[in-house]
Formats: sequence, structure tokens, C-alpha cells
Amino acid sequence: MDIRYPGASKPEVGRRWTPDRSTTLLRRVLAGLSDDATTSDLVSELSDLLAAAIDQVGAPATQAAAVAVASAREILTVPLLERQLGSLTHAAERLQPFVVDPEYVPAQGLGELGAAAIGASVALEPAAVYANFTPADHRVVRTWLSRLWIKCARVGGEVVVDAHDVGSHDVPLGQRPNWQKIVARIEGGFVRLLVVSSPEELLSPSSYTKQVEYEQAQSYMASWFRQRNVRLVFLTDALVEEAQR
Repeated sequence: MDIRYPGASKPEVGRRWTPDRSTTLLRRVLAGLSDDATTSDLVSELSDLLAAAIDQVGAPATQAAAVAVASAREILTVPLLERQLGSLTHAAERLQPFVVDPEYVPAQGLGELGAAAIGASVALEPAAVYANFTPADHRVVRTWLSRLWIKCARVGGEVVVDAHDVGSHDVPLGQRPNWQKIVARIEGGFVRLLVVSSPEELLSPSSYTKQVEYEQAQSYMASWFRQRNVRLVFLTDALVEEAQR
């Protein structure tokens, strides 16, 4: 896929920023990452893209643009290994409108914070990622968790908590100690999106003697998440889509 960084070409004539635009700087990075990319890769790529965006905006035409550029520059002064993904994402979303439309004017009445409102329709959902591993090498754990983080960002989430347990998928969720961290955040209303590798990591078919019992458990689980306004996304969905291309 051809990913064009800001600065690769001038904005299209007449192209104007509107809050419902789906293309963001973060999504441009995610679209070009491989599935085995790590969070460090994401930070590095987004840093490069943010620097290119600053160059394209050039001399800010308005106070709002100046605030967005200054915020982005400040993030890039932090050493690469110490940069936080959330801070980069926030800076990128503030700068995005001025990359698309140098004359963009934020919503009235918001003062200097107006630029922060530009991503209202594409605001990242507070999210959790969870995995259950059979005894595995720590490198495998790190790789899979990175994939879950990247999947989370691709579907509009910003991770606020991640957790994993080690053991058989047949172990009920109530007996998995680290799953309880996820439950606590969900019950507290701090999570709106949960990304898991596959449905089997939450409910194993082998734990049920009858198919109808498994289907009932799936229905209960779906209802439980729905009642708490949590969107459930599986990494396997993306793998199936990729295999069908």
C-alpha cells in the first residue's frame, strides 16, 4: 500500500477539513505497519509522520495552528524512547486539520483549546487488550500483545489497560487473576472497547459438553458486554479478512 506522508504533495485544491474525515495521521501509520510491528515501531513511525506534518504546515497562519504546531514540536523534543503513544496521538490529531486545510478555523468559543476539538468524531475510545496464553516464551507474549495494541488502534481505541493470563483456555474467566483487572475497569466505566485474540480465549468450546450450552454462554457474554457499553473486537477477524483477500 502506498502511504503518502504529509509533505509528499501539496494539499488538493479546495480540500477542506471537516470533523467527519476518516483519514487521520495515526491511521496512515497503522495502514503501513506489518502485523508483527511493535508499539515501539508505532511510536517511531508516528514521530516521523508528525515531523513531516509540521514541515508541511510551515508558518502557522492562525493562532490555533500555532498552538497545534507548538504542541507537536514539544512532543518531538522528548527522547524517542521516552515518547508516549497517547501524547503523539493527541498531537497528531490536533495538527491534522491544518495539514489538510491551512485556513481551518476551530469551533468558536473554545479559544486555544479549539484545535483539540478537531478530532471529535474520530476520538479514540478508552480500550483494553487481553490475552490468555498457554505457557509461552516471553517473546511470544510480547509479540501477540503488540499485535493486539496495533489492532486496537486500527479500530479506534487507545489502550488504557492491558493484561494477560497464562494457563489453559478451559480455565473460567472468574478464575483468571489478571482478567479481573479488565473486569474492574469495565465495571468502573473506564473501558469502551476490548480487543482479544479470539473468542476461544474468553470461552473455550471444550469446556462445554453440548453445543447449545456453548451458544448460550456466548449469548450471555455478548449481553454482558453490551449492557456495559463495551465493544468487543477479535484479532482473528482481521486474520480471516486477510486470508480472504
